[in-house]
Amino acid sequence: MGKLECLAVFVICVSLEFVNISAIEISKLKTSYFDQTIDHFNFRSNSNQTYKQRYLYTDCFLHQHVHEPTRGENILDLVLSSNDCMVEDLIVHEQFASSDHNFITFKLIMDTVVTSWRDYYYDYRRGDFKVMRSKLKSVNWFAAFENISVEDQWSFFRCKLEEVVLKHTPLKKSKKVNKPLWWSKAVDRARKRKLRCWKTYRQSHSQYDFLRYKSALDDSTKTLRAAKRAFERRLALGIKDDPKSFYKYARSKMRTKETVGPLVDCNGQVVLDDEINAKMLNEYFVSVFTEENVHEIPVCDSLINDDVDVLGNVDLSEEVVLKKLLGLHHDKAPGPDDVYPVVLRNLADVIAQPLSLIFSQNQYWKKGSPMLFYTGNEGDITSFANNTGIMFEFGENLTAYIVFAEHRYYGESLPFGNSSFNGTNIGYLSIEQAMADFAVLIKYLKTKLGKNTPVICFGGSYGGMLSAYMRFKYPNLVLGAIASSAPILSVSNNVPQSYFFEDVTKDFEDVNKDCPVLIKSAFDIAGKLADQGTVGLKKLSSTFRLCSPMTQKSEVSHLYGWIRNAFTYQAMLDYPYATSFIGHLPGYPVNVSCELMLKNKKNLLEGLAEANAISYNGTGDKKCFDMYAEYMECADPTGCVGSIAWDYQACTEVVLPSGTDGESSMFPYLPMTPEMRKTYCELKYGVTPRTDWLNVNMWGQDLNYVTNIVFTNGALDPWQRGGLTKPIGSVEYYLIEQAAHHLDLRGSHSKDPQSVIDVRKKELQAIRRWLQKGK
Repeated sequence: MGKLECLAVFVICVSLEFVNISAIEISKLKTSYFDQTIDHFNFRSNSNQTYKQRYLYTDCFLHQHVHEPTRGENILDLVLSSNDCMVEDLIVHEQFASSDHNFITFKLIMDTVVTSWRDYYYDYRRGDFKVMRSKLKSVNWFAAFENISVEDQWSFFRCKLEEVVLKHTPLKKSKKVNKPLWWSKAVDRARKRKLRCWKTYRQSHSQYDFLRYKSALDDSTKTLRAAKRAFERRLALGIKDDPKSFYKYARSKMRTKETVGPLVDCNGQVVLDDEINAKMLNEYFVSVFTEENVHEIPVCDSLINDDVDVLGNVDLSEEVVLKKLLGLHHDKAPGPDDVYPVVLRNLADVIAQPLSLIFSQNQYWKKGSPMLFYTGNEGDITSFANNTGIMFEFGENLTAYIVFAEHRYYGESLPFGNSSFNGTNIGYLSIEQAMADFAVLIKYLKTKLGKNTPVICFGGSYGGMLSAYMRFKYPNLVLGAIASSAPILSVSNNVPQSYFFEDVTKDFEDVNKDCPVLIKSAFDIAGKLADQGTVGLKKLSSTFRLCSPMTQKSEVSHLYGWIRNAFTYQAMLDYPYATSFIGHLPGYPVNVSCELMLKNKKNLLEGLAEANAISYNGTGDKKCFDMYAEYMECADPTGCVGSIAWDYQACTEVVLPSGTDGESSMFPYLPMTPEMRKTYCELKYGVTPRTDWLNVNMWGQDLNYVTNIVFTNGALDPWQRGGLTKPIGSVEYYLIEQAAHHLDLRGSHSKDPQSVIDVRKKELQAIRRWLQKGK
């Protein structure tokens, strides 16, 4: 048994006021206790009260529970039940609204079936979206979506999103709102005053207390009406900004609801079955439709060529998906996927990629179309896939199959797990072994897609070298290659190795001729402070906001390397728009750094610190910097990005630029001569660099017999002089003005210079020529 508090209006209530009218008729009064029906009994106005009560209470087996006046000194309101134990704690209160009757509350004792109320719900607006982004960003969507259907890809994405969102979204307790929307504190105060006056009057029955009650009643009514009018006025004025609330309130005031009631069939019988009702409605609507002559339907003239694939150019790139997600209204209800728009909008930057992949990647591949194969670089393949959007654009254009292959010993491709870099285990890391991995993968994929599937390799920087090398070494598997910013002459030791930091300096000089001079002067100031000992080191540590202040002068060289590394990546990634490829950088970061240096001419050290922070604190959320975690000294002075694998490769077969001599560039003296590298590598890994190996094994600059390769370089890229600078034989070469490190491989962007747009067209044309010749 349960207790349910009710108002009298929700149960059988009869006002004896109506007895003064000619009659009151209660038809088919059914009592649940005896399950009997009493038909047609009448109360006549000339009948005596005792008879009426006896008829109701005794003959109908009902019990009356109201025993005190409900209008003045009279009992004119009834609460009837078939069992005298069904009603408890009945209280007669003050008058009900504008009526002169009092309202009654009581507890109804009965068996109940309680529908569960959702006490808590997810408060998505207060979700920890920062943590959600971090979790979703760590998912390797390419690996997760590999070799599964689009439906399974969507299921995986949906489950992963729900798992992350629900874990980091707080629950909020539902508020059971019993008060009207227009209820206010003023209304509440007026109502409580009215109740107090009513209770006082009921105890004293004095005229004075009655007048006080009437005054409080009038005040309560006026306050209530004013609150209601003010609420409705706010709704009306805000209809443009919040139409949902306006129409919800308007619908709540409608006396009738637009619903389909029971229908009457042709026999006059009421039909209550929903399925039969639906069939009757369908038959009716069919009967009033005009029947068309389907044999003489006119044929419209076609407005397009039959050869044109109307949906062939639907753009589902990551940028388009991101724009659509950011355009969602956060206050809307979820769609069929049950994902709230507020979640999609807040996580747009991390879910645009998997959604783009689900709706684009390889679903347009057709048998016989090419495979576009990215030869992985020195890092997690996900990062390169996220920043090589042109492959998806070309893939859609060519109906190609897209593959991003991770390089061994990088990302998750660790052959010996956490022990991959221990002892002799690292000895299996080489360019030849990585290329063999790619070759084996290509052969395997051809067994799935077709043995004659043409393969075009793509790569940027070290990945560009590998894509060209795959064409050199495996022409039976690879039809052609797009090698962007590939320093194949530098790594094979065919150019002077001092070019790199000279060209970094030139990038800054091209922005403003005073910029590198100011940077060099700032380094000189830092050097003088370092010579001052503890005081100077403390000043440097404070200026550069180091988490762990320097205590020894020997640490200053690491500080210099850390700062040089920041400017190196700014020059390499000097894109016209903000990116998050290697750190978060603004558009044209070299320009931004130079502006900071020029702005801080009177405090160059502060300017240097601010310019340095661009590379390491692009999000602006770091309070201090750990220069040892953010920069690792290694065999590559251009930066190892914290990678032991790349450090090892720089010690074995990849020749890299020398350090800085303090004269030919804007950087201080931080040398890395061949002799220094040899000593470093022998001590750390027990290996001696083979500085001539790639010149022999990977052809060096002898490219006269190479075909089907496009080499590109950006004019702003400090690696430019390390690669081809002109066409050789049948090899195509393009220098892209206003472009930095492999900008042509990134997805199309509204801020792309025309030069990169033109080169992408030439790359696509070259691929089409190769495919045509290869048939």
